[in-house]
Amino acid sequence: MSIRKFRRGETTYTCACCKKLTRNTGGDERGCGLCLDCYTLGGIANHLTDNGVESMLEFYGDEARGILTRRPELIPTEPGIARALGLVS
Repeated sequence: MSIRKFRRGETTYTCACCKKLTRNTGGDERGCGLCLDCYTLGGIANHLTDNGVESMLEFYGDEARGILTRRPELIPTEPGIARALGLVS
């Protein structure tokens, strides 16, 4: 379960990918030095590489589109996902 709010005493860190100031959400992304969005997109990109576009769209299409729509500055970091979603040519 992710933590959705900042908590007193929790430290923040800068995401190694997007440079956004972020905080621990209780997931595995902190160990990688990534924010939750970059960590999630990295996992989706791995699925895309391993299983192809159709599988990625079936299992993660809505989640990926939501992240890239909310944070379009991440599109250059994941061009394969953005292309599969039709967000870039």
